[in-house]
Amino acid sequence: MLNKIRMAKENPWKFFKAGGLLQVALGSADELSSLENLDKKLWVALAYPVTGVEFDPKTLALIDTDNDGRIRPPELLEAIRWTIERLGDTEEWFRGDSPMVAESIRENAPERERLLSLMATILKDEGRDDGRLKVEDIEEYSKKCSEFALNGDGIVPPEAAGDEALSALIADIITVVGAAADKSGKDGIDLPLLERFIEEAKAALEWRKAVASAPEILPLGDKTPLAFASFVEVREKIDDYFFRCSLSGFDPRVSESWSFSADSLTTLSTKKSFEIVDSSALLPLAKIEQGKDLPLEGLVNPAWAARLSDFKTSCAEPLMGGPLTALSPAMWEEIKQKLGPYGSYLVSKPGTPLAEREETALVEIISSPSLEAVRTLIESDLARIEDYKLIDTLEKLARYRRDLPVLIKNFINFADFYDMDGTATFQVGTLFIDARSCGLCFWVEDIGKHSALAAPSKLYLAYGEVQRRPDGLKKTICAAFTAGVSH
Repeated sequence: MLNKIRMAKENPWKFFKAGGLLQVALGSADELSSLENLDKKLWVALAYPVTGVEFDPKTLALIDTDNDGRIRPPELLEAIRWTIERLGDTEEWFRGDSPMVAESIRENAPERERLLSLMATILKDEGRDDGRLKVEDIEEYSKKCSEFALNGDGIVPPEAAGDEALSALIADIITVVGAAADKSGKDGIDLPLLERFIEEAKAALEWRKAVASAPEILPLGDKTPLAFASFVEVREKIDDYFFRCSLSGFDPRVSESWSFSADSLTTLSTKKSFEIVDSSALLPLAKIEQGKDLPLEGLVNPAWAARLSDFKTSCAEPLMGGPLTALSPAMWEEIKQKLGPYGSYLVSKPGTPLAEREETALVEIISSPSLEAVRTLIESDLARIEDYKLIDTLEKLARYRRDLPVLIKNFINFADFYDMDGTATFQVGTLFIDARSCGLCFWVEDIGKHSALAAPSKLYLAYGEVQRRPDGLKKTICAAFTAGVSH
């Protein structure tokens, strides 16, 4: 340990001993400025969780820049460096949670004048002239600003449009391409969503226009969709029928085995009507015979009679140009060929709800000046981003000024933990049990993992489940039983 101290002798370190550990004492800006030179072996901890501790979670989230759920030395050092660069009253830093004043911002701090102007604006908004701001004051002002129509996040909800037509368009865009969350918590759209909507509208319009340049897509005009739907209903079954007929030429027994047999009729006779329909639907459309056309009426499988009739009247007869009682293999191939372009057209349909809209509606959307008006609205919102970033900067500075000293005393050293009058941030309360009180209590996510890690400590540990009323939230605590103090 003496070697470690010698390694740090060029820095203004002071040490205290607690819990059998020699720990560095920190209480001045000079010491904090030199922290990057402090041997990491002198840090009591090398990671700090952002959840499960009694600490403002928003501050911890700001420090945890990689969002991995742990604050590590480089992140803490960067937070300290960032704060010292801006903080004017560093010597007040360790003297409790005092409000920020104009002198709290360093003379040469980045954006100092803008920050001071913002502080004055917040105080004026609150009707105060005492010049003192707390984190809560800045939070409240930020929340109030987030409710403004243009709040600097580049996301515009329908309510912010200020125009009924624009509001309806934004709502339509949200329906089609989804939404982004505005600072106010409302659903809105940003530039990427607007661009996506425009691109999808253009793709849908191009798809709709393809019909005009390729008349073969609609062989029956506006009746083609209905004809194709009836065709799809029986396509696989008709293919199956003609395939079976072609195979029956190899062996006459195929015709019998693939049609109603005596055994199958006997089996069906014992079934209920709905069971017969289900079973017969698996059988061919008609009796299998080599070279036989498919009857479209009369002796056809009853389970398919209605669908065949619909296909006959909606598709086969209109495409073949006259009445039909049966369908030959050649006719069937011709029908498939005529409907092929429409089938390919449907496959190329863009995957957007806009593809369901008519061509005129799509043209109206794309040519509407409202799209540019929405774009202008979003860009106007984005133009204020620096103003709102400044609010975030001021809140961040106020938070770091208030919270970093506490974090340091629960991370680099454990001063709060070994202070008999203090409480460490990882302590969650006191467990009273069997006429004793356990002050060392903390949250545990996985008892198995924790107990395995804690075993070498030789401490007596008790795990328990606590439940909060009235929401019923349950969490697990671990309490340490030590020699304690008698009262």
